[in-house]
Formats: sequence, C-alpha cells, structure tokens
Amino acid sequence: MASFSLYEANIYTMPEQRPEIQVTANVPSTARLAARYADSFMTVITGEEFTNRLYLAVKRYARKEGRDSDSIKQQCLFSYRMLTPMRRLDRTG
Repeated sequence: MASFSLYEANIYTMPEQRPEIQVTANVPSTARLAARYADSFMTVITGEEFTNRLYLAVKRYARKEGRDSDSIKQQCLFSYRMLTPMRRLDRTG
C-alpha cells in the first residue's frame, strides 16, 4: 500500500463546494478520525462488531468533538467472489 505526505500544499482553484470527506474505519482508532474529519465513514465490519463497537465509537468520538453524530453518514463496503464463472454474453445479436 502506498502512502503519501504533503507539506505546504496549495489548491489554487477551489471547488464551488467543499468535497465530501470519507474515512474508512475498521477499528476504534480510525473511528476517531472519522468522527473528527469525515462527512461519512465506510467499513467492511458488519454484525455485532459494527453495532456494538465501531458504530458506537464513531458516535461517542463525534460527541467529544462537538459534532452531531447523526450527520456522519455510514456506509458498508461489500465484496464477493463468484463460485462458478459467468458465461460470456454474446452481444452480436
């Protein structure tokens, strides 16, 4: 995984609206970053681990940051692998 750092970076042409900031949060420490900076957070964590741990951590840290925790959108990323290969679709007619 690549990592980049910027120092004294400038944007000279600002967008009309501030871009939405999304943070991927999979553990409580990244939930703190999401609560502080994000408009939405994305995770691959589901089930009780999400509802009992991560979701509550984002809510708690948002309150500590003085933010409305309900204003932070939540997203869950799903991925899958097909067990049998798909047939190729013939698009010639």
